[in-house]
Amino acid sequence: KSDGGLGGPLNFPLLADPGLKLICAYGAQDLEEVCSIRATYLLDPEGKLRHMSLNEDPCGRNIDEFLRILKACQFAEEHGQVCPVNWKPGKKTITPDPEKKLDYFADQKD
Repeated sequence: KSDGGLGGPLNFPLLADPGLKLICAYGAQDLEEVCSIRATYLLDPEGKLRHMSLNEDPCGRNIDEFLRILKACQFAEEHGQVCPVNWKPGKKTITPDPEKKLDYFADQKD
């Protein structure tokens, strides 16, 4: 990390895009500077884009938030539930049904 790296081996794929194909496909290019901006993509096993985050150079990314979103997407896929704002594993989720969703909201404090 002291040299600007990530601090050790990664247990997830990290890609480079020297041909600029990904940044153009997902709109992560800075047209004025003709370069990429900070971007993080979450693709499901079928290659469907599930989450995208774009940041200007001065703004760093939050890996904890990205991992929270990854876990929420995985949970929703496995259980068919909706993960509300700030959801974390083990917390209550929303049943995607017009009547059943009210159970979640009834427990929420103002």
